[in-house]
Amino acid sequence: MSLLRGKGARRARTFYLLGYLLLFLGILGISAAFCKNFGFRVKAVSNLGNPKHNPQGWWIFSAAMFWASIGIIPHVLWVRKRLKSGNTWAILMGLTCVGMIGVALIDERSLLTHGIAAAFAFGGAILGGGLIFPKLFRAAWAGEDWIRKNVFLVLGSIVMALFLFILNEIRIHGVKIPNKALNPAEWSTLLMLFTGVLGLHFILIDPTDTDGL
Repeated sequence: MSLLRGKGARRARTFYLLGYLLLFLGILGISAAFCKNFGFRVKAVSNLGNPKHNPQGWWIFSAAMFWASIGIIPHVLWVRKRLKSGNTWAILMGLTCVGMIGVALIDERSLLTHGIAAAFAFGGAILGGGLIFPKLFRAAWAGEDWIRKNVFLVLGSIVMALFLFILNEIRIHGVKIPNKALNPAEWSTLLMLFTGVLGLHFILIDPTDTDGL
């Protein structure tokens, strides 16, 4: 139960996050398997939850979004305690969770409402990342003892590379919605956010941890 409250041993938290991620990807993959002509350039993320695009697997996509929104809560609670701006970050992640539930409940046929939910889902995590990334960078640069510098440099480089790819796709194709040309950018945004948010487990140091992983 302590794990669900954002506590617990580091090893337990690590295995929980790996299980969380694998279960999410597994459910999402099953939904994609039911989607006709699925491809990262052909289908947007939300297409998997649209009965028109995915008549058999749309509800599986909804299940993936529900799990993504609820299963991340223990990690959010843990990060909140590790960061000075953790409360603000947690609130923004709360908006992300609400947005993911909205995406699960309302498919893209209700374009405006679904778009608002998606904006919360992506926007909360993006704003949260913008809030803490400069602080993590400064801490890594200064060699502070509450951050794993090498892990931050690796994961931060991946996140920045994805971010630059997304910006370049938007520059080329514009921001018109819907826009199939932006499908790779949408999938890349999802990957960027999961990498950044879950990566905090490996970046931040909890002084109470006594075990590995």
